[in-house]
Amino acid sequence: MFIICWLLAWALAWLGLHWQRAIGRDVPLHARRVSAPAGGAQPRSRKKPAWALRQLVLLKAHLPDAGCRLLAITFNRVFAHRDVSISKSFVHRALRDQAYAVMQARKAIRSARLRGRAGQSDLGA
Repeated sequence: MFIICWLLAWALAWLGLHWQRAIGRDVPLHARRVSAPAGGAQPRSRKKPAWALRQLVLLKAHLPDAGCRLLAITFNRVFAHRDVSISKSFVHRALRDQAYAVMQARKAIRSARLRGRAGQSDLGA
């Protein structure tokens, strides 16, 4: 009796699995992609403003040894009052795409003239 019940349960499970594959349900419900609603679907997040990308490039130019995590944390701390935050992956993609801009900003920082007061020297007491 036990063997018959076990064989029947196994056969039903096997048939159920193959039946679901036949109609295209081989992916579990929690792992399926949900299609976007028709019409004007909103993206998951807004595009970052242009000033955020410029500031990120300048931040990387000033901190050349900093990694993506440190740059993201620093940016989010400095610009917390502007309600814009960035992630490590955004920093990575942005710096990968803006590598030339970072090099140009570093060059501008290195070649900038020192600013001092006119007529006064730092050596005088």
